[in-house]
Amino acid sequence: MVCNYHLLTEAAKDEERTEYRNLLISECKKKMNTCRLAKFKSADCDDFFSVFFCNRVPEDTEVSFDDWIFIYEHLLTDTKFHDNLCFFLTLYQPKKTSRLFGAFADQLYELKTLQRTGDIDHLISKYGTTLAALTTIQRLFDGVINIIRSQVNQVEIHSRCRIISTTLDGYVQTCQTDMQKFVMEQQEKHPGSVAVIVPHKLSEEAIAFIQVVESCITDEVKNEYASLDESVISGAKDAAIRAGVKLKKFEEAIDQKVMKSWKELRASQRNRKHAEIVGEASRISHEVKRLLVAAPAYAINPLIGVIIWLGSLAFDRHTDKKDRKVLVDDIKDELEILEKKIEFAERNDDKKEQIQLIRERQKLVRELERIERVRYQKRGG
Repeated sequence: MVCNYHLLTEAAKDEERTEYRNLLISECKKKMNTCRLAKFKSADCDDFFSVFFCNRVPEDTEVSFDDWIFIYEHLLTDTKFHDNLCFFLTLYQPKKTSRLFGAFADQLYELKTLQRTGDIDHLISKYGTTLAALTTIQRLFDGVINIIRSQVNQVEIHSRCRIISTTLDGYVQTCQTDMQKFVMEQQEKHPGSVAVIVPHKLSEEAIAFIQVVESCITDEVKNEYASLDESVISGAKDAAIRAGVKLKKFEEAIDQKVMKSWKELRASQRNRKHAEIVGEASRISHEVKRLLVAAPAYAINPLIGVIIWLGSLAFDRHTDKKDRKVLVDDIKDELEILEKKIEFAERNDDKKEQIQLIRERQKLVRELERIERVRYQKRGG
């Protein structure tokens, strides 16, 4: 009976905490809507930035690290809030950007303090969940920032976004370093007491591939493409034809550059174990999602080719069921990214980019249908 009472008490606390979190989420949405109505120029913007980006709340308000993770995950996956946040970061200029995401800094400090007194296994688990949470929030904010970078070409705005992404990256790196250092120290003090997990690193060829794609979507390359595209639209007939030829060659050069690097990566995997290839494929898929968000239409075609190859690993009978699910889920995520890019192109009345993105989306839809069909046939057989 005592046990049941304890469980009921804990359940009541959890329910109360969820209600409290939902209240905070509602307040953030209301504040964002107020900022939007004032065209991001009111004092409410200062308040919103202070709370949402710096985690500053009244002294009588208690918001834990876990609360903030819950709040960020909910708000950053809400389409309306996500879009408004893009406008907020573009139009609002904060007076100060010190101590961003203060709750994250507090969490890392607390974990450091617990190293002296806390239970080893519990602390390692705590580090693991904290790192996973920070990485998730970093990815969600990267989605917002990459959309801004792909739509806005102002140094000042890019600089503000860079401060946010650098701060989040710093927290992730600090958490990872602290955890690895703690694990190694415990391993030295008590050999065999801690399982040391060495994270799988990307090969040199995989890193080179990612760098090649990044080099194709820099602001300089985007501007060159935009200039050629403008010449096709606004030039006289003969000049427009010449610009059209140059534009076609530009797109082909991007395709060839990316696919050449991708083929070199594939060639380097020939003598590697299937499990290693799948492990690296999952990491590459994560990077491709990040790049896909920032990539303009001209760079998406080769990325779709890469995504389709990554998806083909889901067919392989040697691929673990869990890894297969991850690969399929990644394609679904990439489809969502394309859907959002199509929406932006439609809002900007960019028919050319919209049509191009719809074509690329169809390739992914067909690939996903093919994977699902094969999985169904295997179950049926």
